[in-house]
Amino acid sequence: MKKVNLLLATCMLSNLLWGCSDNKQVIPEENTNIIEAKTKPESVEIINDNNKISFEDFRSLFNHMNKNLFVDGFKLKDSTVVPDLVVVDKDLTFNSREWLTLDGKLSENSKSTQETLFLENEDSSVLLTIILSYTGSYIGEDMIYYKIDSDYEINTQLANATDLVTISYKNLVISVLQTTNDKKDFDITQNTLKKIINILEKY
Repeated sequence: MKKVNLLLATCMLSNLLWGCSDNKQVIPEENTNIIEAKTKPESVEIINDNNKISFEDFRSLFNHMNKNLFVDGFKLKDSTVVPDLVVVDKDLTFNSREWLTLDGKLSENSKSTQETLFLENEDSSVLLTIILSYTGSYIGEDMIYYKIDSDYEINTQLANATDLVTISYKNLVISVLQTTNDKKDFDITQNTLKKIINILEKY
């Protein structure tokens, strides 16, 4: 009788260990939650195209600046009121286009995606070149670049002749370049940029 009981006990233990297995991997509930969390897609901020400036508004903004941008001690000498159509090597645009126009091509109705204002001081010793560039992508409102070239082992005479700052405004890129016969004046560049930002915020 003891042998029979021992045999029954052995069979019951075997059933408990192996009899309920259906060859499926059982994942604890807490681990399941971790796996699901890893497979959820990350949230992506979607920028509404309504934030972008249309090409027509870009042209209108340039014309407005052409008439209303005033920098102390400087006069508007020339500008691209009649659009300049610029051709470039296609590989310089990541093979995107050959002409800096809205459709990347040259035609009778080509629309330039860059506009320029040229301002000079009274004795023409300082030139301010203001470039407005249109892009199809929303960038935001920020400063992109400010030229810093002091304390570097470079030709300081050449470095001191220019100052450059670039900002983004929605889908536009705007640069202020100062070129001088003597030594750049940071205040001139910064005051010019402030005038531009003031126009952008009120336009």
